[in-house]
Amino acid sequence: MAETLTKHAFTVAELPNVQDFHCGDEPFEKEVADWLKGPDSPEVDSALTSIKHPDKPSRVWLYKLGDEVVGFGALAKTDWRWPGKNNDPKLPLSIIIWVGVQMKYWGQPPGPKEERFSVQILDDLVAEASEDAKTHPVLGLFVHKDNKRAIKFYKDAGFSDELEQRVEKTGHFKMFIVLDQNALEAAIAAVNNRRGL
Repeated sequence: MAETLTKHAFTVAELPNVQDFHCGDEPFEKEVADWLKGPDSPEVDSALTSIKHPDKPSRVWLYKLGDEVVGFGALAKTDWRWPGKNNDPKLPLSIIIWVGVQMKYWGQPPGPKEERFSVQILDDLVAEASEDAKTHPVLGLFVHKDNKRAIKFYKDAGFSDELEQRVEKTGHFKMFIVLDQNALEAAIAAVNNRRGL
């Protein structure tokens, strides 16, 4: 039987407990950890400032094994042009802001891939986003173009990279999974009706 992670809302009280969080040495991996460890300051984009965002606050969770932080995940709501060209309509969706697993827990626990900690965390984020699927029928994320391991991980989980891609100057591109196809079609129809299409 696989070890199961426990989920905890991230708060300012947890900040000291994540200061040694390490999920890789590549720049695109360091930015994930830096976001989690960042201060509660309006000058910094961090987990704590994201939770307090006045318009679209995020939800951030730590996933633990006992008292040890294994990983974290963050969800928010946003709008994306669908399927992605400049004149395409914007649709509401949920977005994974960041997800990270401490390097020492990569590939853990041993055994079937579907029981790995990384899969447990991603599955939980998808389940959280699915609760809002009627109003936010898609779950999206950005992934760095050089993060081949993460791209494969998300594709294996059913995420697609088939949207119109505009790689931002940061080097990230979009991936998504449809949570509710009927709600997505209804949202597209509603936007097209408003646009007179």
